[in-house]
Amino acid sequence: MQVDSGGITLRANEVAIDADGGSAGLTVSLGNRGRVEARGRVEVELPAGITVPAPPARCVAATATRTRCDLGSVPAGRTAQLRLPIAAAPQVRRAEPLAGVVIGHLDQRDGPSRRVQLSFQITAVLPEGPAVVPPPVAAPSALPAGATARGDGMTSTTRTAVSLIALPVLLALGLVTMSLRRRTAVPGADPPAAQRAASGPPPGTGSAPETEGGIWFRAQRPARRRGGDLDYGAPDESPQDPT
Repeated sequence: MQVDSGGITLRANEVAIDADGGSAGLTVSLGNRGRVEARGRVEVELPAGITVPAPPARCVAATATRTRCDLGSVPAGRTAQLRLPIAAAPQVRRAEPLAGVVIGHLDQRDGPSRRVQLSFQITAVLPEGPAVVPPPVAAPSALPAGATARGDGMTSTTRTAVSLIALPVLLALGLVTMSLRRRTAVPGADPPAAQRAASGPPPGTGSAPETEGGIWFRAQRPARRRGGDLDYGAPDESPQDPT
């Protein structure tokens, strides 16, 4: 940047702070555009944390943030140049953008003094930190809101639905089992067909069942005639000759 006012010019470059906190420095140029020789001096005001670590010859630290330099005699039509080393602390490099101020003076022997001021920008390159690997992004799933997947692929909602469906079935099976056990335990219940067949025919029936189901038929005795009617007699009476 450059400022030209009333026979005095002032120029200063932008300062770039590198990752280590150093820089190429600040170059200041003070020009005498008057007709007579003048004594030149500059003052550099820096923000807190930006310093001049090693002031060059003819420069002194006026305060913690201000450096004053004497450029000596500057002939008419000539320019004096100065370079200041600039450094920055790590915490300051994160507070950019920053700016500094340069003030130029020309003091003539026979005439008024001239003064001009400009500001310059200070930029910083942040130190590179360790590479941050973003966490893997899971593929979107079609799970209902609030459902969570288990290791077997079933969601909590699915497991609840299956449990509700299986509960009535289990209850029904339990009731059927209990009913069968009660029927088996009732005394006097009909024995199975195989047991009836093994126990033999009931008294007064034939000697063999007609079917495999254990059904027995009583043998029919001959009828006798009594008074013109057929009389088969009592169930336990032996057959008699009708004549």
